[in-house]
Amino acid sequence: MPPRPRPPLQWDLVAESFSEAVFLWARWQDAMDSPRHDLRDVVHWVEGRLRGGIDGTRLGGQRAVDELLLPALAGRRARPAAVAAHLLASMGRTGIEHVVAAMLAAGPERLPALRRGLEASAGAQWPSVLVEFLPQLPAAVQAAVLDALAFRRWPLPPGIDAMVDRAAPAVQLASLRLATTVRDKWTKPYIEWGLRRSDPQLRVEATRAALLRALEGAVAKAGDLIRDNVPGSDVLLPLVAASAGERLLPVIQSRLRERHGAARPLFDALATIGTVAAAELAVSLLDHREHARLAADALRAITGLDPSPPPGVASPADCPRDELLLPTPAPELLRERWLELRGTLEPKRRYLQGEPFDPEQLPQWLARAPMRRRHGLADELAMRTGGAAQIVTSTWTRVQWAQLDALRPAAPGERPPRLSAMPAHAPAH
Repeated sequence: MPPRPRPPLQWDLVAESFSEAVFLWARWQDAMDSPRHDLRDVVHWVEGRLRGGIDGTRLGGQRAVDELLLPALAGRRARPAAVAAHLLASMGRTGIEHVVAAMLAAGPERLPALRRGLEASAGAQWPSVLVEFLPQLPAAVQAAVLDALAFRRWPLPPGIDAMVDRAAPAVQLASLRLATTVRDKWTKPYIEWGLRRSDPQLRVEATRAALLRALEGAVAKAGDLIRDNVPGSDVLLPLVAASAGERLLPVIQSRLRERHGAARPLFDALATIGTVAAAELAVSLLDHREHARLAADALRAITGLDPSPPPGVASPADCPRDELLLPTPAPELLRERWLELRGTLEPKRRYLQGEPFDPEQLPQWLARAPMRRRHGLADELAMRTGGAAQIVTSTWTRVQWAQLDALRPAAPGERPPRLSAMPAHAPAH
């Protein structure tokens, strides 16, 4: 029997698939930071449909490349460019070269979107192809390539040190981020080099790398940066909070009084502390004009109390991007519920979502915690295993499940990575 003829391509469905993928790409990015949804929710909520849109676009073949992907790659809009980069990076050398050309032409606002599409691509060829072009790329693009390699936990190929602009601050910062995620011989000396720099950005980035790799003295160095109020040191607070606990509360209170905006690290640190005292500080800020949503979110992380207001209460339209998914709380209602719950909690115990926190259960928490909380939990897991156990919390859920499965013993009697106690050093106040 002769083979059945292949039905003609329905181009309108391919174009519709690309439009759907572009729309869902932004929803998927937001889902990685959802305060309500976990890994399983993300698949059903958005990721399954996104993958369908991507696969539908791929069916368009060369016509999709010519009429959809290349125009999007060169266009001004970030989301279509990210989806186009994602697809082209999996289409062999020619597709990757198109992405390289787009990165060369991209401004500072579009380069992160192209990198994001690239690093989430399943293509296995793009690292080696991009490395070939590294010497011809400007420092900002070299840094983006290094960040993509860090995202995938791919070590650098031999000889790459001579291919990048080692004096460029952007490359140095990206190299420190890469040193956080891979365990090559060069990484520890490079982190130690960064710790000795006078540039505050380099010192903060190097200290963050040292914390996540659990290098000796990292918590003390972080404490020095926090005590001296070095610019950018707020990002270290959630990491230090895992070991300092309530001793960090005076620092958080002080910074909340002094600063406006960019407060998320402070409230993430409160959520990591997780005690009644941390919850009380969050409750005290439920009426704050700038901090109410973040305070309610931290309270939810500690207690599990849902801060969503009664129906009909709208959130402000001008809130920062990373607060878009957070509800504006009804303070009196939330305080009432907190007072009911407070007496059931042990004062000095750490809680997560209203349950006592056990560091040995970090892999289980990563499997079921809301997406917004998983970033900090993954960092704590890395710190407690000396960087041996790493979960990428902003990639495809199937990849994250595979990473979590790798933490389980492979055979009876085999031990999982040891979760060490955190160093007992408090930051200097």
